[in-house]
Amino acid sequence: MAEAADDRGGCYDRGVTDDARGPLLTVAIPAYNRPEELGDLLDSILRESFTDYELLVVEDRSPRRDEIAEVVRARAAAHPERSVRLELNEKNRGYDGNIRRCLELARGEHTFFMGDDDLLKPGALTKIASALRAHPRIGVIIRSYEHVDHDTLEQTEVFRYFAEDRLFPAGLDTICTLFRRSVSIAGFTVHTESARRVATDRFDGTLLYQLYLSGRVLAERDGFFIAEVLTSMRKDTRQRHFFGSSDAEKGLFAPGALTPQHSLNFMRGMVRIAKVVEEETGLAVYDGIVKDIGHYSYPFLRLHARGRGRLTFARYVRDLARMGFGTSPLFWVYSAALMAAPPSVLDRGIAGLKAVLPATPRFGRLYAGEPVR
Repeated sequence: MAEAADDRGGCYDRGVTDDARGPLLTVAIPAYNRPEELGDLLDSILRESFTDYELLVVEDRSPRRDEIAEVVRARAAAHPERSVRLELNEKNRGYDGNIRRCLELARGEHTFFMGDDDLLKPGALTKIASALRAHPRIGVIIRSYEHVDHDTLEQTEVFRYFAEDRLFPAGLDTICTLFRRSVSIAGFTVHTESARRVATDRFDGTLLYQLYLSGRVLAERDGFFIAEVLTSMRKDTRQRHFFGSSDAEKGLFAPGALTPQHSLNFMRGMVRIAKVVEEETGLAVYDGIVKDIGHYSYPFLRLHARGRGRLTFARYVRDLARMGFGTSPLFWVYSAALMAAPPSVLDRGIAGLKAVLPATPRFGRLYAGEPVR
């Protein structure tokens, strides 16, 4: 049965079966104003041979809602054998609220998220399913991913936290390791019912709801890391985002912009969530999370290293240090290096290291889980 959607909200549902069990996965896409990129993403998903999933697109009342709906309907019509669902939010919930809405609507045992301008690598869903079937206590999966040029799709950088697949038993050390590494939404996978049990709107506007889910779920269920690159994130020098469009995000972020203040707001959200995870789980994770972020702080320091002058950058560094990230000596090493040398030079050096190392170096006492046997 297919149900057409209109501007009052609702869903378009094509290919849904009566299987009471539901699929293993819901591939959930919070969508806002990117119909062209969304079409590419849907194509990359629907090419997969793996079939134990439903595809759920939740449109967040963007100016290009009608175009997004047409993109989804066209793919559903071309793939009647697949479960393709479109939900139209009645109001703009924002990034965090729409992630939560995806989880409310998901029929899968686990929910696999993709940003609406990301791409799925061939075989990714099969790899995720294999991990879930082999380790039934998994609550969160993170994976290696790549940055690609927005237009050419050529690979520009790979993010591989560990050289091999790793299992992370539930608890304090696992939360500290996987917390920061859950920021990138492309391929972030969470046990659906566990995420629903801790649902809250108190972090709407942080752009980091998935970190709260990771921290809370990993207190009770295991984590898993997949070393293979499973997702591609489109990147370029232009700001193509729409953060700041919802009521919860206004004043904290602005569409198409990225200022030092925006970045500070983002990092404050990260610290705030870490504190709440510690309070709610009773596990002393806060110091470990903050120190881990400091150890790997180069990317967010680099964002504002030269664009607005050294004085602005120095103030940015000061404000970040006051949040606690300065407890890591590496935070100050990165800051000094960015003050002394052009970021492009440092970027080339880091890229060269990544090309020869099997994974990101382990700093501090980073817990690396257990090898998968």
